[in-house]
Amino acid sequence: GYDELLLDGALPRQTRMCLEAGSTALAAQRRGARLAAAGKEGAGLVANLTLWAVLLVLLAAGPALSGPDFAMLGLFVLAGFEAVAALPAAYQALGEGLAAARRIFEIVDLPPALAEPARPALAPARFDLRVSQLRMGYGDGPAVLRDLSLSVPEGACLGITGASGAGKTSLFNVLLRFWDYQSGRVEIGGQELRRLDGETVRRLCTVVAQRTHLFNTSIRENLLIARADATETQLHEALRDAALLDEVLAMPRGLETLVGEAGQRLSGGQARRLSMARAFLKDAPILLLDEPTEGLDAQSEAAVLGAMARLIKGRTCLLISHRPQALRLATQRLAL
Repeated sequence: GYDELLLDGALPRQTRMCLEAGSTALAAQRRGARLAAAGKEGAGLVANLTLWAVLLVLLAAGPALSGPDFAMLGLFVLAGFEAVAALPAAYQALGEGLAAARRIFEIVDLPPALAEPARPALAPARFDLRVSQLRMGYGDGPAVLRDLSLSVPEGACLGITGASGAGKTSLFNVLLRFWDYQSGRVEIGGQELRRLDGETVRRLCTVVAQRTHLFNTSIRENLLIARADATETQLHEALRDAALLDEVLAMPRGLETLVGEAGQRLSGGQARRLSMARAFLKDAPILLLDEPTEGLDAQSEAAVLGAMARLIKGRTCLLISHRPQALRLATQRLAL
């Protein structure tokens, strides 16, 4: 956003706000550091003063105590303070922990966006998709999807095109039970979508999107998200199907290579193919592809398209794309 701030003349104001926020944060950190130092050193001071006080009392007692008893009582005093020495630091961390817990529980305590069915239906035995007169909107806003109808036979691929805001991604949100719809009917294998619980629906579907999130951990851990019990052979097969195995094995740490925050240590094509490897590993019968080749160079796009062709086989697929090369993989098309 730097260019926009500069063009709009808002850069000085934004800079001033950042400096003020930084000064406030720095002052708070200094106060916290002073309190932490005072607590730590204060505890040590009290321990030493107590030790000296005990030693003076023992000296005043005269020869009533032997040398070993004298040393033992001194060490006993020090050990007593060692047991509570961590309390000042724990008290300082208490506020941070409570604030973090408050933010977490605010999310945990939110009511679910969609109510689950009281008696969920069993997962369907077949995986064709049918949408009839679907109407969907967000909150009180206008409808994004109006009277949408489509049918995708099991194992077929529907290519979906349309202008930005036409409701392509909203359709995926409905199919994944992230958002509800106002009217119409959505069926998977003849089962009405609302009769299936969200966990079942998302177990049947896998998504490869333009911006699939990769966690800041190893390639192996990112793959195991899709299938926690996958064997080494299965991981290699998924990477091979995604045309990524040779590149991963050529890396010094192989599957243990860290991908960085949001996959920044991988190229765009590698990150996209890693998300496809997860889809191969999950092996869900319904595949939702949202602009999977957008923003890639020609070489990376060709590699991703090859992996897509293998991924689509035998699966019911919805493919959102504006790229002619990707849409050639679709057996039917729909313009929104």
